[in-house]
Amino acid sequence: MPRLSYVFDEDTFLAANHAMWWKKRNSTRTKYLGYAFLAALPIAAWLAVSKGMFFTLVAALAVNALHWFFDWPLTRAIARRRFASMPSSSQRISWDISDKGLRVSSDDSDGGLIKWDMLTDVWESPHGFVLSQPGNVHHWLPFSAFDSDGDIERMRGLIARHFARKQGS
Repeated sequence: MPRLSYVFDEDTFLAANHAMWWKKRNSTRTKYLGYAFLAALPIAAWLAVSKGMFFTLVAALAVNALHWFFDWPLTRAIARRRFASMPSSSQRISWDISDKGLRVSSDDSDGGLIKWDMLTDVWESPHGFVLSQPGNVHHWLPFSAFDSDGDIERMRGLIARHFARKQGS
């Protein structure tokens, strides 16, 4: 069964945040919201030229800049500030994964078992797996922490098996 261990440092935390940001960024809702922001630009330009509503144009430009160019940099800056106050920062996190679930432990805690049915969502990013639980709890399993590519494949198999059961019931 797959085992992995890594130090929960700032780079690892930012990689996890980037994976979650990317999933939300690629959602249909976020894409349509971005298109709506773009569609507001010509309307705001028309209002600025014909009605003198220059603040509307500035606001539309600012919203578009935030959405299209500064979304990840701002999210990353907020995540960096949050990292310092996390209780598990700079600790070694270890995972033992089996059909029963995922047993997690850290340097200062034995952790516990997260059963497969306690997970609400699992998805794979280019750099690891994100496991979600109720209450906005997420766990990051970076590919670099797995012992081998075979362990990553076994993890994919466990995810497919347990989530196929969950979706079928």
